[in-house]
Formats: sequence, C-alpha cells, structure tokens
Amino acid sequence: MLHSGQTPERSWRELSAEHLMRDYRINAVGPALAARHFLPLLPRDERAVFAALSARVGSIGDNRLGGWHSYRASKAALNMILKTLSVELARTHP
Repeated sequence: MLHSGQTPERSWRELSAEHLMRDYRINAVGPALAARHFLPLLPRDERAVFAALSARVGSIGDNRLGGWHSYRASKAALNMILKTLSVELARTHP
C-alpha cells in the first residue's frame, strides 16, 4: 500500500511515527505473518513458491529521488524479509 488518506512524505519534515508504523505493519509485517502461516504448508518434494509484491522503490541503491520515506522503508524491510525467508527455505526445502 502506498497511501490511504495520507500522501507520501516528500520531505523528512513530514515524518511521523504513525505513518511510518502504519506502512511498516501493512507492507512488511503483514506479508511476514502470512509467510509464517503458509511456509510450513509448502511441499518439500517439489518446487513451491511464496510471493509478495514489493517495489523497486524499496531498493536502497536505487533511491535517487528521496521522499516517500515510510513507503520506501517498509518495502526495503519487505525485501529483506523475503530474502531471509528464501535463505531459510532453501535449507529446509531443497
């Protein structure tokens, strides 16, 4: 989710804990908890995929414009969560 009733922060002056936490809960915590539920259900003897929608805007290296702090941070968190899940899943689901 990019925004719902709130516009993305264009400047650090617009940062708020409420906005940061809302985006983090929706864009990172939600998919992580879904993974916690669904990963144990994946078959171990055939290819299986868990996917979550992310965005390039969550790339730390690709941030040339700044702004959208809450959204960018939540997507970067989601990208790291997916990366660590994939490492762990590779060990348990060869």
